[in-house]
Amino acid sequence: ESNVIDEHLKFAKALLETYKFEDANRIKLEEALKEISDKQKDYKLNLSVIGEFSTGKSTFINALLRKDLMASQYLQGTTVTATAIEYSENYTVTLKFNDGYEKKYNFDDFEALKSMLYQINENSEEAKALHSVCVGLPSKGFLENIRVIDTPGTNVEHLWHEDVTVRALEEMSDVSVVLIDATQVLPESLIRFVRNNLEPVLSQCVFVV
Repeated sequence: ESNVIDEHLKFAKALLETYKFEDANRIKLEEALKEISDKQKDYKLNLSVIGEFSTGKSTFINALLRKDLMASQYLQGTTVTATAIEYSENYTVTLKFNDGYEKKYNFDDFEALKSMLYQINENSEEAKALHSVCVGLPSKGFLENIRVIDTPGTNVEHLWHEDVTVRALEEMSDVSVVLIDATQVLPESLIRFVRNNLEPVLSQCVFVV
């Protein structure tokens, strides 16, 4: 399968070199090809975690990581941007902005990293400029082969939070874990989200009650 995709990439690049395209279209095509090429080189599984507000997303992720990283207070908007968590040799936070700019921070310890992550998610307005946040943890094992992606709740107050989740699904996720609260009736907002955004990729979803 990898060889087939490589052949398609070569063919697409040859088309770009052979035919004339408007500058704007050429840039978009080149960016799309680069994203596909980068994905080919990325051996990690991107696992997104999706769910309603206060269904235990943060607790679930903390359990996977065996670290108390994600805030689990019962506050709307605890996560306001897509947050990818992966293995790194050091404690790092990389802010990836919508305009393509990136800014990386290094930390001496886990608590300093966690403090900054909380600050990012507390400032909802500034978070609008972010495409995503990447957290690096020097924790081998689970994160060596899997990148965990936290997303805003599917029933948050601000619609742009849900847009962040949809974009993370489209651009970052390979497999999704959808958390469902067993103590209440399945909410209409989650049914709507699944119907509108997950129906085409249901085979790549795991539903956890």
